[in-house]
Amino acid sequence: MSKYQMVSILAFGVLTVLCSPIAAESQNIDDLEAEIDLLEQEVEKVRAEAARYDGGLVLVLMQSRIQVLELSRAVLENRIVAASGGATLEVVVPAVAPNSEKASELLVEIAKQSVIVERAREEAARSGGLVGALALSTALTEELTLSQLRMAWYQAAYGIAFPSPGEMPEASESTGDEESNSVAVSDDPWADPEYPEIDYSRPIFAQLHSEGFRISGWWGIRESKSQVDDSPAVVAVNVAEFGGNVIGNPTLMAQCREGEASIVFDADDYLLTDYQVNTIKVTLRVDDAPARSQNWSKLTSNEGAGLFGRPGEDMLRELYDSGQVFLRITERDGTRHDSTFPLAGATDAFEAVAAACGFSTLSLDREDYKAIQGILNAAGFEAGTPDGVWGDSSRRAMQAFQRANDLPATGAADRATLARMGLLE
Repeated sequence: MSKYQMVSILAFGVLTVLCSPIAAESQNIDDLEAEIDLLEQEVEKVRAEAARYDGGLVLVLMQSRIQVLELSRAVLENRIVAASGGATLEVVVPAVAPNSEKASELLVEIAKQSVIVERAREEAARSGGLVGALALSTALTEELTLSQLRMAWYQAAYGIAFPSPGEMPEASESTGDEESNSVAVSDDPWADPEYPEIDYSRPIFAQLHSEGFRISGWWGIRESKSQVDDSPAVVAVNVAEFGGNVIGNPTLMAQCREGEASIVFDADDYLLTDYQVNTIKVTLRVDDAPARSQNWSKLTSNEGAGLFGRPGEDMLRELYDSGQVFLRITERDGTRHDSTFPLAGATDAFEAVAAACGFSTLSLDREDYKAIQGILNAAGFEAGTPDGVWGDSSRRAMQAFQRANDLPATGAADRATLARMGLLE
């Protein structure tokens, strides 16, 4: 048991080390029961507030808070079973190496986030109607961010890894002879029949489905409109590396926001980086090609990196027909964050992003575009002089052709449109 530590979340976002294996023997059961009572009261309070909502972001955030509180309660109940009966405690999580430097930086971030949370709560209290609802969503989101920062701090300071709320077992004694009866569910309504090898019973897929994502392979894809200009927006999330923990769930995202495409590797962990530069080195390997390093832009959350605009489009093209991609971010202190993402379903995800941002997932050169412009002109869709420059006239001509052929009017030389032109099989 020396490699493990027990943890408890005693309030929303407030984490406390419950005990080490030695300290567990002195834990007062009455105190534990009192803490459970407080947690139950808080759960009931949040449930009552959540009952006012039929859906939407506010309800999702409140349900997340309830999960955190119930995780706490389950850990305490298991602790009582172990303390009163001397049974082996089942809820153990592997310890990780502490990192004092990261812990110090996280304390600074926690202080900043605490101020943001307080301001968001004040704004929500002052507002009403739609503005109030939006302010409440913002406050709850900021509270979840603060909770994750605190969890990251405990991991860095004490070497604690946290289980997922969905993975917490009920309080019980371990006899040592239990058998695992985990069976993957294949008939979930969100399951993609094209990829029967993927276990769609994993909780993350149900969560994506509930939040309006459609599932394609390892990807959740959600299409919407930009709040700024109503332009098409798409976010596609690859969750193959999503372990279900509260923190430490790396994701690969392909996005189109306000006309800009991007691909993002979110390590879901606070990264120690050079504050004086806005880029971070990312090592990647696509299928069996040699590994190479690139400078990607750091995320504002300091938890990952991405390629935006034209570099993002180029990377999506490179990954389009690939089977998997390995990504590594190395922190300033040498800590590595490695993830390998199988890309099943990527063609659907990348086409959605390309359609929203109006670019082609094909690597087309100037001569290719000249040929396409010539075909459009010949078909009566005026694209201007065929010069290989895909400007506004070319996009308008392509949109007219696409509408005439019942295709999404992206204005881009996408694969479906080129196939309709007879340029692709």
